[in-house]
Amino acid sequence: MLRIVAIMIFLTQSLTISKLNKKNSIPDSIENLGLILKRVMDSFYCEESTIDLTTINKKDTEIIETLAYILPIIEKCSSVRISSDIKKKSRKKFNNIAVIKDKMEFDKFLKLVTNENFDYRGFYTIIFTDKNIKLESIFAQAWKISIPNLNAIIKSSYSWKVFTYYPFSNEICGNFMPYEVDINFLFPQKITNLQQCKLKFPKLNYYPGLIIKEISNGIYSLSGIDGDIVKELMVNFNFTIKFLKLPREEERWGVANDNGNHTGAIKMVVDKEADFMLGLMALTLLRVKFMDSTTSFISFPFVLITPRGQEFNSFQKLFRPFTLIVWIFLIVSFLFGFLFIFIVRKFGSDKFKKKLFIENHRTSYLNMINVFLGGTLYILPSKSVGRMLLATFILYCIVMRTIYQGLLFKYMQSDDRQQPVMTVDELIEKDFIVYMQPVYVEHSKHMKFFSKRKVIKDSEVECYQQRTLDASFKGAVTSSLDEVLYVNMQNYKNFTYRVLPEYLYSFNYVIYFQKNSPYLNAFNEKISLFKSAGLIDYWVSKYLNEAYLNIPEEVSEPRKLNLTQLQGGFQLWLAGCCVSFIIFVVEVVCGKTSKKKRRK
Repeated sequence: MLRIVAIMIFLTQSLTISKLNKKNSIPDSIENLGLILKRVMDSFYCEESTIDLTTINKKDTEIIETLAYILPIIEKCSSVRISSDIKKKSRKKFNNIAVIKDKMEFDKFLKLVTNENFDYRGFYTIIFTDKNIKLESIFAQAWKISIPNLNAIIKSSYSWKVFTYYPFSNEICGNFMPYEVDINFLFPQKITNLQQCKLKFPKLNYYPGLIIKEISNGIYSLSGIDGDIVKELMVNFNFTIKFLKLPREEERWGVANDNGNHTGAIKMVVDKEADFMLGLMALTLLRVKFMDSTTSFISFPFVLITPRGQEFNSFQKLFRPFTLIVWIFLIVSFLFGFLFIFIVRKFGSDKFKKKLFIENHRTSYLNMINVFLGGTLYILPSKSVGRMLLATFILYCIVMRTIYQGLLFKYMQSDDRQQPVMTVDELIEKDFIVYMQPVYVEHSKHMKFFSKRKVIKDSEVECYQQRTLDASFKGAVTSSLDEVLYVNMQNYKNFTYRVLPEYLYSFNYVIYFQKNSPYLNAFNEKISLFKSAGLIDYWVSKYLNEAYLNIPEEVSEPRKLNLTQLQGGFQLWLAGCCVSFIIFVVEVVCGKTSKKKRRK
Protein backbone atom coordinates (compact mmCIF):
# COMPACT_ATOMS: atom_id res chain seq x y z
CA MET A 1 0.00 0.00 0.00
CA LEU A 2 1.29 3.47 -0.90
CA ARG A 3 2.29 5.78 1.91
CA ILE A 4 0.83 9.27 1.71
CA VAL A 5 2.68 12.57 1.97
CA ALA A 6 0.33 15.31 3.11
CA ILE A 7 1.32 18.88 2.24
CA MET A 8 -0.61 21.20 4.56
CA ILE A 9 -0.66 24.73 3.13
CA PHE A 10 -2.03 27.48 5.32
CA LEU A 11 -2.92 30.47 3.15
CA THR A 12 -5.57 33.16 3.48
CA GLN A 13 -6.80 33.76 -0.12
CA SER A 14 -7.33 31.78 -3.32
CA LEU A 15 -4.24 29.94 -4.53
CA THR A 16 -3.93 27.68 -7.58
CA ILE A 17 -1.20 25.41 -8.85
CA SER A 18 -0.50 27.80 -11.70
CA LYS A 19 0.15 30.57 -9.21
CA LEU A 20 2.51 28.37 -7.29
CA ASN A 21 4.55 27.74 -10.41
CA LYS A 22 4.69 31.46 -11.19
CA LYS A 23 8.20 32.92 -11.04
CA ASN A 24 8.77 34.89 -7.85
CA SER A 25 11.77 36.54 -6.35
CA ILE A 26 13.18 33.81 -4.13
CA PRO A 27 15.70 34.83 -1.48
CA ASP A 28 19.08 33.11 -1.65
CA SER A 29 18.58 31.59 1.79
CA ILE A 30 15.72 29.43 0.54
CA GLU A 31 18.16 27.31 -1.44
CA ASN A 32 19.18 25.81 1.89
CA LEU A 33 15.53 24.89 2.49
CA GLY A 34 15.52 23.03 -0.81
CA LEU A 35 18.52 20.98 0.28
CA ILE A 36 16.81 20.07 3.56
CA LEU A 37 13.56 19.09 1.85
CA LYS A 38 15.38 17.05 -0.76
CA ARG A 39 17.08 15.11 2.02
CA VAL A 40 13.72 14.56 3.75
CA MET A 41 12.03 13.47 0.52
CA ASP A 42 14.83 11.15 -0.55
CA SER A 43 15.26 9.53 2.86
CA PHE A 44 11.65 9.19 4.05
CA TYR A 45 8.96 10.37 1.64
CA CYS A 46 9.74 9.44 -1.95
CA GLU A 47 9.80 5.67 -1.81
CA GLU A 48 6.42 4.39 -3.06
CA SER A 49 4.68 7.61 -2.04
CA THR A 50 1.87 9.82 -3.28
CA ILE A 51 1.93 13.51 -2.44
CA ASP A 52 -1.30 14.88 -1.00
CA LEU A 53 -1.43 18.61 -1.73
CA THR A 54 -4.07 20.41 0.32
CA THR A 55 -4.93 24.12 0.25
CA ILE A 56 -6.63 25.57 3.32
CA ASN A 57 -5.61 29.21 3.88
CA LYS A 58 -5.06 31.51 0.97
CA LYS A 59 -2.88 34.62 1.20
CA ASP A 60 0.70 35.08 2.48
CA THR A 61 3.43 36.32 0.19
CA GLU A 62 6.26 34.62 2.06
CA ILE A 63 4.45 31.27 2.11
CA ILE A 64 3.63 31.57 -1.59
CA GLU A 65 7.31 32.20 -2.34
CA THR A 66 8.30 29.20 -0.25
CA LEU A 67 5.75 26.94 -1.93
CA ALA A 68 6.76 28.11 -5.37
CA TYR A 69 10.28 26.90 -4.62
CA ILE A 70 9.50 23.59 -2.90
CA LEU A 71 6.71 22.38 -5.20
CA PRO A 72 9.05 21.40 -8.06
CA ILE A 73 11.11 19.38 -5.56
CA ILE A 74 7.99 17.58 -4.40
CA GLU A 75 6.76 16.92 -7.93
CA LYS A 76 10.07 15.24 -8.78
CA CYS A 77 9.52 12.84 -5.87
CA SER A 78 6.17 11.43 -6.97
CA SER A 79 2.71 12.24 -8.28
CA VAL A 80 0.68 15.02 -6.67
CA ARG A 81 -2.87 14.51 -5.44
CA ILE A 82 -4.76 17.73 -4.77
CA SER A 83 -7.32 17.79 -1.95
CA SER A 84 -9.40 20.70 -0.77
CA ASP A 85 -11.04 19.04 2.25
CA ILE A 86 -8.65 17.73 4.88
CA LYS A 87 -11.52 16.43 7.02
CA LYS A 88 -12.64 13.97 4.40
CA LYS A 89 -11.82 10.43 5.56
CA SER A 90 -9.22 8.70 3.42
CA ARG A 91 -6.14 6.59 3.90
CA LYS A 92 -4.17 7.71 6.92
CA LYS A 93 -1.40 10.14 6.10
CA PHE A 94 1.93 8.85 7.32
CA ASN A 95 4.51 11.26 5.81
CA ASN A 96 3.47 14.88 6.28
CA ILE A 97 4.79 18.33 5.34
CA ALA A 98 3.10 21.51 6.54
CA VAL A 99 4.02 25.09 5.63
CA ILE A 100 2.89 27.25 8.57
CA LYS A 101 3.41 30.85 9.52
CA ASP A 102 3.05 31.02 13.31
CA LYS A 103 1.76 29.38 16.51
CA MET A 104 -1.85 30.25 15.76
CA GLU A 105 -1.79 28.41 12.44
CA PHE A 106 -0.01 25.47 14.09
CA ASP A 107 -2.92 25.21 16.55
CA LYS A 108 -5.30 25.07 13.58
CA PHE A 109 -3.18 22.35 12.03
CA LEU A 110 -3.30 20.22 15.21
CA LYS A 111 -7.09 20.49 15.30
CA LEU A 112 -7.16 18.90 11.85
CA VAL A 113 -4.90 16.02 12.89
CA THR A 114 -7.40 13.30 13.79
CA ASN A 115 -7.10 9.58 14.18
CA GLU A 116 -9.27 9.06 11.10
CA ASN A 117 -6.94 10.94 8.72
CA PHE A 118 -3.45 10.88 10.24
CA ASP A 119 -1.05 8.32 11.63
CA TYR A 120 0.29 9.86 14.83
CA ARG A 121 3.41 7.73 14.63
CA GLY A 122 4.18 9.02 11.13
CA PHE A 123 6.72 11.68 10.07
CA TYR A 124 5.85 15.39 10.38
CA THR A 125 7.99 18.10 8.76
CA ILE A 126 6.71 21.58 9.70
CA ILE A 127 8.13 24.63 7.87
CA PHE A 128 7.65 27.81 9.95
CA THR A 129 8.05 31.14 8.13
CA ASP A 130 7.96 33.08 11.41
CA LYS A 131 11.57 33.09 12.64
CA ASN A 132 10.44 34.10 16.15
CA ILE A 133 8.31 31.00 16.75
CA LYS A 134 8.69 29.45 20.23
CA LEU A 135 9.53 25.85 19.45
CA GLU A 136 9.38 24.63 23.05
CA SER A 137 5.62 25.15 23.20
CA ILE A 138 5.25 23.62 19.71
CA PHE A 139 7.07 20.45 20.78
CA ALA A 140 5.15 20.28 24.06
CA GLN A 141 1.86 20.31 22.13
CA ALA A 142 3.13 17.66 19.73
CA TRP A 143 4.13 15.32 22.58
CA LYS A 144 0.83 15.90 24.35
CA ILE A 145 -1.09 14.46 21.40
CA SER A 146 1.54 11.72 20.85
CA ILE A 147 3.48 12.99 17.81
CA PRO A 148 7.13 12.13 18.56
CA ASN A 149 8.53 12.33 15.01
CA LEU A 150 8.30 16.06 14.38
CA ASN A 151 10.97 18.21 12.70
CA ALA A 152 10.59 21.98 12.70
CA ILE A 153 12.33 23.90 9.89
CA ILE A 154 12.89 27.58 10.78
CA LYS A 155 14.35 30.41 8.76
CA SER A 156 17.31 32.08 10.49
CA SER A 157 19.19 35.17 9.32
CA TYR A 158 21.13 33.42 6.57
CA SER A 159 19.68 29.91 6.18
CA TRP A 160 17.04 27.39 7.22
CA LYS A 161 17.71 25.06 10.15
CA VAL A 162 16.07 21.83 11.34
CA PHE A 163 15.09 21.37 14.99
CA THR A 164 13.50 18.51 16.89
CA TYR A 165 12.98 17.54 20.53
CA TYR A 166 13.99 14.66 22.79
CA PRO A 167 11.27 14.16 25.43
CA PHE A 168 13.64 12.01 27.51
CA SER A 169 17.07 13.62 27.79
CA ASN A 170 19.42 15.11 30.38
CA GLU A 171 17.63 13.02 33.02
CA ILE A 172 14.48 15.04 32.39
CA CYS A 173 11.07 13.48 31.79
CA GLY A 174 9.21 15.73 29.36
CA ASN A 175 12.09 17.78 27.96
CA PHE A 176 10.83 19.94 25.07
CA MET A 177 13.89 22.11 24.49
CA PRO A 178 14.64 22.38 20.73
CA TYR A 179 17.78 20.63 19.45
CA GLU A 180 19.28 21.39 16.05
CA VAL A 181 19.45 18.30 13.83
CA ASP A 182 22.03 17.39 11.21
CA ILE A 183 20.22 16.90 7.89
CA ASN A 184 21.98 13.56 7.54
CA PHE A 185 20.25 12.29 10.71
CA LEU A 186 16.66 13.43 10.34
CA PHE A 187 13.90 11.93 12.52
CA PRO A 188 16.16 10.36 15.16
CA GLN A 189 14.78 7.68 17.48
CA LYS A 190 13.14 9.24 20.54
CA ILE A 191 12.16 6.13 22.51
CA THR A 192 15.53 4.52 23.21
CA ASN A 193 16.47 5.71 26.68
CA LEU A 194 13.65 6.91 28.91
CA GLN A 195 16.06 8.26 31.53
CA GLN A 196 14.47 6.33 34.41
CA CYS A 197 11.16 8.09 33.77
CA LYS A 198 8.04 6.43 35.14
CA LEU A 199 5.46 4.72 32.95
CA LYS A 200 2.12 4.14 34.63
CA PHE A 201 0.06 1.00 34.56
CA PRO A 202 -2.77 -0.42 36.73
CA LYS A 203 -1.76 -2.65 39.60
CA LEU A 204 -3.44 -5.92 38.71
CA ASN A 205 -2.42 -9.36 39.95
CA TYR A 206 -3.21 -12.21 37.61
CA TYR A 207 -1.55 -15.60 37.85
CA PRO A 208 0.48 -16.60 35.91
CA GLY A 209 0.58 -13.42 33.81
CA LEU A 210 1.43 -10.70 36.29
CA ILE A 211 2.49 -11.26 39.90
CA ILE A 212 3.14 -8.08 41.91
CA LYS A 213 4.55 -8.42 45.42
CA GLU A 214 5.44 -5.63 47.82
CA ILE A 215 9.01 -6.03 49.08
CA SER A 216 9.02 -2.99 51.34
CA ASN A 217 7.11 0.24 51.68
CA GLY A 218 6.32 1.33 48.11
CA ILE A 219 8.82 -1.07 46.50
CA TYR A 220 7.39 -3.92 44.43
CA SER A 221 8.74 -6.94 42.60
CA LEU A 222 7.40 -8.13 39.25
CA SER A 223 7.14 -11.71 38.05
CA GLY A 224 4.90 -13.81 35.86
CA ILE A 225 4.95 -14.12 32.07
CA ASP A 226 4.00 -10.48 31.42
CA GLY A 227 6.01 -9.39 34.44
CA ASP A 228 9.23 -10.89 33.03
CA ILE A 229 8.61 -9.23 29.67
CA VAL A 230 8.14 -5.83 31.32
CA LYS A 231 11.26 -6.28 33.46
CA GLU A 232 13.30 -6.92 30.31
CA LEU A 233 11.73 -3.90 28.61
CA MET A 234 12.61 -1.78 31.66
CA VAL A 235 16.26 -2.77 31.24
CA ASN A 236 16.27 -2.13 27.48
CA PHE A 237 14.53 1.25 27.61
CA ASN A 238 15.71 2.39 31.06
CA PHE A 239 12.34 3.26 32.57
CA THR A 240 10.63 2.57 35.88
CA ILE A 241 7.08 1.67 36.81
CA LYS A 242 4.47 3.61 38.71
CA PHE A 243 1.64 1.38 39.89
CA LEU A 244 -1.85 2.85 39.79
CA LYS A 245 -4.58 1.60 42.07
CA LEU A 246 -7.71 0.40 40.33
CA PRO A 247 -10.76 2.60 41.05
CA ARG A 248 -12.74 -0.55 41.84
CA GLU A 249 -10.73 -3.66 42.63
CA GLU A 250 -13.54 -6.03 41.66
CA GLU A 251 -13.53 -4.74 38.05
CA ARG A 252 -9.91 -5.86 37.47
CA TRP A 253 -9.24 -5.79 33.69
CA GLY A 254 -12.62 -4.25 33.06
CA VAL A 255 -14.71 -4.30 29.90
CA ALA A 256 -14.56 -2.24 26.69
CA ASN A 257 -17.96 -1.12 25.44
CA ASP A 258 -19.00 0.32 22.08
CA ASN A 259 -20.75 3.20 23.83
CA GLY A 260 -17.48 4.27 25.47
CA ASN A 261 -18.64 3.26 28.95
CA HIS A 262 -15.48 1.32 29.82
CA THR A 263 -14.57 -0.13 33.21
CA GLY A 264 -11.53 -1.29 35.18
CA ALA A 265 -7.98 -1.10 33.87
CA ILE A 266 -9.23 -0.66 30.30
CA LYS A 267 -10.93 2.59 31.27
CA MET A 268 -7.68 3.87 32.84
CA VAL A 269 -5.75 3.30 29.60
CA VAL A 270 -8.48 4.72 27.35
CA ASP A 271 -8.76 7.82 29.56
CA LYS A 272 -4.94 8.19 29.42
CA GLU A 273 -4.55 7.78 33.17
CA ALA A 274 -2.27 4.79 32.53
CA ASP A 275 0.32 4.41 29.77
CA PHE A 276 -0.27 0.70 29.24
CA MET A 277 -1.83 -2.39 30.81
CA LEU A 278 -1.01 -6.07 30.89
CA GLY A 279 -2.00 -9.30 32.57
CA LEU A 280 -2.27 -11.74 29.65
CA MET A 281 -4.77 -9.52 27.84
CA ALA A 282 -6.34 -11.09 24.75
CA LEU A 283 -6.47 -9.25 21.44
CA THR A 284 -10.02 -8.27 20.42
CA LEU A 285 -11.50 -5.97 17.78
CA LEU A 286 -13.44 -3.97 20.35
CA ARG A 287 -10.37 -3.29 22.48
CA VAL A 288 -8.19 -2.15 19.57
CA LYS A 289 -10.94 0.27 18.64
CA PHE A 290 -10.08 2.26 21.77
CA MET A 291 -6.47 1.20 22.47
CA ASP A 292 -3.35 0.19 20.55
CA SER A 293 -1.77 -3.21 21.05
CA THR A 294 1.64 -4.77 20.58
CA THR A 295 2.19 -7.77 18.39
CA SER A 296 0.92 -11.03 19.90
CA PHE A 297 3.69 -12.72 21.86
CA ILE A 298 1.93 -15.88 23.11
CA SER A 299 -1.39 -17.66 22.69
CA PHE A 300 -3.42 -20.08 24.82
CA PRO A 301 -6.76 -21.78 24.13
CA PHE A 302 -10.04 -20.56 25.57
CA VAL A 303 -11.42 -23.44 27.67
CA LEU A 304 -14.38 -24.50 29.77
CA ILE A 305 -13.75 -25.97 33.22
CA THR A 306 -16.23 -28.82 33.63
CA PRO A 307 -16.92 -31.43 36.33
CA ARG A 308 -15.45 -34.89 36.10
CA GLY A 309 -17.80 -37.83 35.65
CA GLN A 310 -19.65 -39.06 38.71
CA GLU A 311 -18.02 -41.87 40.69
CA PHE A 312 -19.48 -45.35 40.41
CA ASN A 313 -21.03 -46.35 43.72
CA SER A 314 -19.98 -49.57 45.39
CA PHE A 315 -22.98 -51.50 44.02
CA GLN A 316 -22.29 -50.34 40.44
CA LYS A 317 -18.68 -51.45 40.82
CA LEU A 318 -19.88 -55.07 41.24
CA PHE A 319 -20.87 -54.99 37.58
CA ARG A 320 -17.82 -53.09 36.30
CA PRO A 321 -15.50 -56.11 35.61
CA PHE A 322 -17.61 -57.19 32.63
CA THR A 323 -19.13 -55.17 29.85
CA LEU A 324 -22.83 -55.36 29.15
CA ILE A 325 -22.41 -57.83 26.31
CA VAL A 326 -20.41 -60.20 28.57
CA TRP A 327 -23.10 -60.06 31.25
CA ILE A 328 -25.72 -60.84 28.61
CA PHE A 329 -23.77 -63.87 27.35
CA LEU A 330 -23.23 -65.03 30.95
CA ILE A 331 -26.94 -64.82 31.75
CA VAL A 332 -27.85 -66.50 28.46
CA SER A 333 -25.47 -69.39 29.23
CA PHE A 334 -27.18 -69.95 32.59
CA LEU A 335 -30.64 -69.70 31.05
CA PHE A 336 -29.60 -72.22 28.42
CA GLY A 337 -28.34 -74.54 31.17
CA PHE A 338 -31.57 -74.20 33.18
CA LEU A 339 -33.61 -74.80 30.02
CA PHE A 340 -31.58 -77.91 29.19
CA ILE A 341 -32.09 -79.30 32.71
CA PHE A 342 -35.82 -78.54 32.54
CA ILE A 343 -36.26 -80.28 29.16
CA VAL A 344 -34.30 -83.37 30.19
CA ARG A 345 -36.14 -83.70 33.50
CA LYS A 346 -39.51 -83.08 31.92
CA PHE A 347 -39.29 -85.15 28.77
CA GLY A 348 -36.21 -87.41 29.13
CA SER A 349 -36.39 -91.10 30.04
CA ASP A 350 -35.13 -92.35 33.40
CA LYS A 351 -32.20 -94.03 31.68
CA PHE A 352 -31.18 -90.79 29.95
CA LYS A 353 -31.52 -88.85 33.20
CA LYS A 354 -29.20 -91.27 34.99
CA LYS A 355 -26.52 -90.70 32.33
CA LEU A 356 -26.60 -86.94 32.76
CA PHE A 357 -27.49 -86.34 36.41
CA ILE A 358 -26.64 -87.64 39.83
CA GLU A 359 -28.81 -90.57 40.51
CA ASN A 360 -31.93 -89.72 42.53
CA HIS A 361 -30.74 -86.11 42.91
CA ARG A 362 -33.44 -83.47 42.64
CA THR A 363 -31.34 -80.26 43.10
CA SER A 364 -29.81 -79.91 39.64
CA TYR A 365 -30.60 -76.15 39.38
CA LEU A 366 -28.93 -75.36 42.70
CA ASN A 367 -25.99 -77.59 41.80
CA MET A 368 -25.37 -75.48 38.71
CA ILE A 369 -25.28 -72.26 40.76
CA ASN A 370 -23.19 -73.97 43.45
CA VAL A 371 -20.53 -75.02 40.91
CA PHE A 372 -20.42 -71.52 39.35
CA LEU A 373 -19.79 -69.92 42.75
CA GLY A 374 -16.97 -72.39 43.51
CA GLY A 375 -18.89 -74.81 45.70
CA THR A 376 -18.42 -78.59 45.78
CA LEU A 377 -20.62 -81.55 44.91
CA TYR A 378 -20.53 -84.39 47.42
CA ILE A 379 -22.16 -86.79 44.98
CA LEU A 380 -20.82 -86.86 41.41
CA PRO A 381 -22.52 -88.19 38.27
CA SER A 382 -21.96 -91.93 37.83
CA LYS A 383 -21.83 -91.89 34.03
CA SER A 384 -19.03 -90.55 31.80
CA VAL A 385 -21.33 -88.19 29.85
CA GLY A 386 -22.49 -86.45 33.02
CA ARG A 387 -18.95 -86.18 34.35
CA MET A 388 -17.70 -84.63 31.07
CA LEU A 389 -20.49 -82.05 31.10
CA LEU A 390 -19.70 -81.22 34.74
CA ALA A 391 -15.93 -80.92 34.08
CA THR A 392 -16.52 -78.61 31.09
CA PHE A 393 -18.86 -76.40 33.09
CA ILE A 394 -16.44 -76.25 36.06
CA LEU A 395 -13.61 -75.14 33.73
CA TYR A 396 -15.85 -72.43 32.22
CA CYS A 397 -16.82 -71.24 35.72
CA ILE A 398 -13.20 -71.14 36.95
CA VAL A 399 -12.14 -68.91 34.05
CA MET A 400 -15.07 -66.50 34.38
CA ARG A 401 -14.92 -66.39 38.19
CA THR A 402 -11.15 -65.80 38.30
CA ILE A 403 -11.32 -62.94 35.80
CA TYR A 404 -14.23 -61.37 37.64
CA GLN A 405 -12.60 -61.59 41.08
CA GLY A 406 -9.31 -60.13 39.86
CA LEU A 407 -10.95 -57.16 38.14
CA LEU A 408 -13.42 -56.62 40.97
CA PHE A 409 -10.60 -56.09 43.47
CA LYS A 410 -9.05 -53.48 41.17
CA TYR A 411 -12.32 -51.62 40.55
CA MET A 412 -13.24 -51.54 44.23
CA GLN A 413 -10.02 -49.69 45.06
CA SER A 414 -10.07 -47.38 42.05
CA ASP A 415 -11.57 -43.90 41.71
CA ASP A 416 -13.38 -44.99 38.59
CA ARG A 417 -15.90 -42.55 37.16
CA GLN A 418 -18.59 -42.32 34.55
CA GLN A 419 -17.70 -40.49 31.33
CA PRO A 420 -18.01 -36.69 31.75
CA VAL A 421 -19.24 -34.23 29.10
CA MET A 422 -16.84 -34.23 26.16
CA THR A 423 -18.28 -31.67 23.71
CA VAL A 424 -20.15 -28.37 23.71
CA ASP A 425 -23.17 -30.06 22.09
CA GLU A 426 -23.29 -32.60 24.92
CA LEU A 427 -22.95 -29.79 27.46
CA ILE A 428 -25.95 -27.99 25.93
CA GLU A 429 -27.94 -31.22 25.66
CA LYS A 430 -27.46 -31.89 29.38
CA ASP A 431 -28.62 -28.33 30.15
CA PHE A 432 -25.38 -27.11 31.74
CA ILE A 433 -25.09 -23.44 32.74
CA VAL A 434 -21.91 -21.67 31.56
CA TYR A 435 -20.59 -19.22 34.17
CA MET A 436 -18.35 -16.47 32.80
CA GLN A 437 -16.62 -13.29 33.90
CA PRO A 438 -17.60 -10.03 32.18
CA VAL A 439 -14.24 -10.01 30.36
CA TYR A 440 -15.17 -13.26 28.55
CA VAL A 441 -18.55 -12.09 27.23
CA GLU A 442 -16.98 -10.44 24.19
CA HIS A 443 -14.94 -13.57 23.42
CA SER A 444 -17.88 -15.99 23.49
CA LYS A 445 -20.66 -14.19 21.59
CA HIS A 446 -20.21 -16.53 18.62
CA MET A 447 -20.16 -19.73 20.71
CA LYS A 448 -23.06 -22.20 20.81
CA PHE A 449 -23.30 -22.03 24.59
CA PHE A 450 -23.70 -18.22 24.69
CA SER A 451 -27.45 -18.54 25.35
CA LYS A 452 -26.62 -20.72 28.37
CA ARG A 453 -24.34 -18.11 29.93
CA LYS A 454 -24.58 -16.55 33.34
CA VAL A 455 -22.27 -13.59 33.99
CA ILE A 456 -20.65 -13.61 37.44
CA LYS A 457 -18.38 -11.20 39.29
CA ASP A 458 -14.62 -11.68 39.20
CA SER A 459 -14.66 -12.25 42.95
CA GLU A 460 -17.00 -15.25 42.48
CA VAL A 461 -14.93 -17.06 39.86
CA GLU A 462 -12.85 -19.15 42.27
CA CYS A 463 -15.99 -20.26 44.09
CA TYR A 464 -17.58 -21.53 40.88
CA GLN A 465 -14.35 -23.17 39.79
CA GLN A 466 -14.29 -25.08 43.08
CA ARG A 467 -17.86 -26.20 42.46
CA THR A 468 -16.74 -28.01 39.31
CA LEU A 469 -14.86 -30.42 41.60
CA ASP A 470 -18.31 -31.75 42.55
CA ALA A 471 -19.28 -34.26 39.86
CA SER A 472 -22.99 -33.54 40.37
CA PHE A 473 -22.55 -29.82 39.54
CA LYS A 474 -24.30 -29.08 36.23
CA GLY A 475 -22.23 -26.11 35.18
CA ALA A 476 -19.06 -25.03 33.38
CA VAL A 477 -16.77 -22.04 34.03
CA THR A 478 -15.00 -20.09 31.27
CA SER A 479 -11.25 -19.69 31.58
CA SER A 480 -8.01 -19.82 29.63
CA LEU A 481 -5.64 -22.76 29.51
CA ASP A 482 -2.79 -20.81 31.11
CA GLU A 483 -4.88 -20.11 34.21
CA VAL A 484 -5.96 -23.76 34.52
CA LEU A 485 -2.39 -25.01 34.11
CA TYR A 486 -1.14 -22.64 36.79
CA VAL A 487 -3.85 -23.60 39.30
CA ASN A 488 -3.32 -27.31 38.66
CA MET A 489 0.43 -26.88 39.03
CA GLN A 490 0.02 -25.17 42.40
CA ASN A 491 -2.62 -27.54 43.80
CA TYR A 492 -2.08 -30.90 42.10
CA LYS A 493 -1.60 -32.68 45.45
CA ASN A 494 -5.06 -31.59 46.58
CA PHE A 495 -7.14 -31.09 43.43
CA THR A 496 -6.95 -30.33 39.71
CA TYR A 497 -9.44 -28.78 37.31
CA ARG A 498 -10.69 -30.67 34.30
CA VAL A 499 -11.23 -28.85 30.98
CA LEU A 500 -13.56 -29.72 28.13
CA PRO A 501 -11.39 -31.53 25.54
CA GLU A 502 -13.12 -29.90 22.56
CA TYR A 503 -11.05 -27.06 21.06
CA LEU A 504 -12.90 -23.72 21.02
CA TYR A 505 -10.38 -21.07 19.90
CA SER A 506 -7.17 -19.41 21.08
CA PHE A 507 -6.47 -16.14 22.87
CA ASN A 508 -3.64 -14.07 21.36
CA TYR A 509 -2.08 -12.14 24.23
CA VAL A 510 -0.77 -8.58 23.80
CA ILE A 511 0.14 -5.48 25.81
CA TYR A 512 -2.33 -2.61 25.41
CA PHE A 513 -1.22 1.02 25.14
CA GLN A 514 -3.03 4.31 24.88
CA LYS A 515 -4.36 5.07 21.43
CA ASN A 516 -1.53 6.45 19.24
CA SER A 517 1.03 5.80 21.97
CA PRO A 518 4.57 6.93 21.01
CA TYR A 519 6.02 3.91 22.85
CA LEU A 520 4.28 1.25 20.78
CA ASN A 521 6.64 0.85 17.82
CA ALA A 522 9.78 0.70 19.96
CA PHE A 523 8.24 -1.82 22.36
CA ASN A 524 6.95 -3.88 19.45
CA GLU A 525 10.42 -4.22 17.98
CA LYS A 526 11.85 -5.47 21.28
CA ILE A 527 8.99 -7.92 21.88
CA SER A 528 9.49 -9.35 18.38
CA LEU A 529 13.19 -9.82 19.18
CA PHE A 530 12.34 -11.53 22.49
CA LYS A 531 9.97 -13.86 20.66
CA SER A 532 12.36 -14.79 17.86
CA ALA A 533 15.16 -15.40 20.39
CA GLY A 534 12.98 -17.86 22.34
CA LEU A 535 12.98 -15.72 25.49
CA ILE A 536 9.19 -15.60 25.76
CA ASP A 537 8.92 -19.39 25.50
CA TYR A 538 11.51 -19.62 28.26
CA TRP A 539 9.56 -17.23 30.50
CA VAL A 540 6.36 -19.17 29.86
CA SER A 541 8.06 -22.44 30.82
CA LYS A 542 9.01 -20.94 34.20
CA TYR A 543 5.36 -20.65 35.20
CA LEU A 544 3.46 -23.22 33.13
CA ASN A 545 3.83 -26.88 32.28
CA GLU A 546 1.31 -28.61 30.02
CA ALA A 547 1.92 -31.86 31.88
CA TYR A 548 -0.39 -30.47 34.59
CA LEU A 549 -3.38 -30.44 32.24
CA ASN A 550 -3.99 -34.19 32.62
CA ILE A 551 -2.25 -35.57 35.67
CA PRO A 552 -2.14 -39.40 35.64
CA GLU A 553 -3.35 -41.26 38.69
CA GLU A 554 -0.67 -42.54 41.02
CA VAL A 555 -0.11 -46.28 40.81
CA SER A 556 -0.51 -47.53 44.35
CA GLU A 557 0.31 -50.88 45.94
CA PRO A 558 -2.55 -53.25 46.80
CA ARG A 559 -4.15 -52.18 50.05
CA LYS A 560 -6.82 -53.40 52.43
CA LEU A 561 -10.38 -52.80 51.31
CA ASN A 562 -12.45 -50.62 53.61
CA LEU A 563 -16.12 -50.87 54.46
CA THR A 564 -17.15 -48.27 51.88
CA GLN A 565 -15.45 -50.18 49.08
CA LEU A 566 -17.14 -53.44 50.17
CA GLN A 567 -20.51 -51.80 50.63
CA GLY A 568 -21.77 -53.23 47.33
CA GLY A 569 -21.27 -56.79 48.56
CA PHE A 570 -23.24 -56.08 51.72
CA GLN A 571 -25.97 -54.44 49.66
CA LEU A 572 -26.16 -57.51 47.45
CA TRP A 573 -26.38 -59.77 50.50
CA LEU A 574 -29.07 -57.57 52.03
CA ALA A 575 -31.04 -57.64 48.79
CA GLY A 576 -30.81 -61.43 48.78
CA CYS A 577 -32.05 -61.56 52.38
CA CYS A 578 -34.99 -59.34 51.49
CA VAL A 579 -35.92 -61.51 48.51
CA SER A 580 -35.60 -64.65 50.65
CA PHE A 581 -37.81 -63.14 53.33
CA ILE A 582 -40.45 -62.22 50.76
CA ILE A 583 -40.38 -65.77 49.37
CA PHE A 584 -40.63 -67.13 52.92
CA VAL A 585 -43.69 -64.98 53.63
CA VAL A 586 -45.29 -66.04 50.34
CA GLU A 587 -44.66 -69.73 51.13
CA VAL A 588 -46.13 -69.37 54.63
CA VAL A 589 -49.21 -67.60 53.32
CA CYS A 590 -49.64 -70.06 50.48
CA GLY A 591 -49.18 -72.99 52.91
CA LYS A 592 -51.88 -71.72 55.27
CA THR A 593 -54.22 -71.07 52.38
CA SER A 594 -53.80 -74.59 51.01
CA LYS A 595 -54.45 -76.11 54.49
CA LYS A 596 -57.71 -74.15 54.80
CA LYS A 597 -58.85 -75.40 51.41
CA ARG A 598 -58.13 -79.00 52.43
CA ARG A 599 -60.13 -78.66 55.64
CA LYS A 600 -63.09 -77.38 53.71
